[in-house]
Amino acid sequence: MATKPHLARMAQEIEGHLSAVRRILRQPVEAEFARGNLTAPQRGVMQALFHSGGLSLKDLSGRVGLAHSTVSGIVDRLEERVLAQRRPDPTDARASVIVVS
Repeated sequence: MATKPHLARMAQEIEGHLSAVRRILRQPVEAEFARGNLTAPQRGVMQALFHSGGLSLKDLSGRVGLAHSTVSGIVDRLEERVLAQRRPDPTDARASVIVVS
């Protein structure tokens, strides 16, 4: 039976290997973001929009954990770069849905 110090060493070794795997898996994603010159908040907004298929500004703000005004500015800049766009909400004519372009 393995001793506690032996198990602790094995756990540390496994954690080291898992960290290396996570680093390797993140490299292509980080490279894509770097090519797009997106800031971290812009990435968060784009990921939320991509995975949701479109969100209201209120829902998007809640999803990324940023203030409504901050997210509105981020969406403005993403629209200028033709990465996102506001569309009329089909269920509420007064609202809009933000989607990936």
